[in-house]
Amino acid sequence: MTTTDKNRTAIQHQLTAALEAINALADKGLTARSVSITGARPVIVIDRPRGDSLVGAQHIRERKGQLVTRTKMATPFHGCQVEWDVCQSTPTSGLH
Repeated sequence: MTTTDKNRTAIQHQLTAALEAINALADKGLTARSVSITGARPVIVIDRPRGDSLVGAQHIRERKGQLVTRTKMATPFHGCQVEWDVCQSTPTSGLH
């Protein structure tokens, strides 16, 4: 098997996993916003899940200015990694 064939097979497996995960997310009422197949497993970005339909762990946390903290949550799901953003405003005293 050539390198091209190995790459094609790996991508086909990742596409299959991503499609299965997207269908399972849809069954939970969640919509995929983007899919990336560039690493060991597909990464699917969704809108923030409501309720307990999907639970994840903090993956990345960054501050945007003084008032907003953006946290990227992630969880493994059907052979993929599913990610979503959570933005929180930080109230400051002295602002009216």
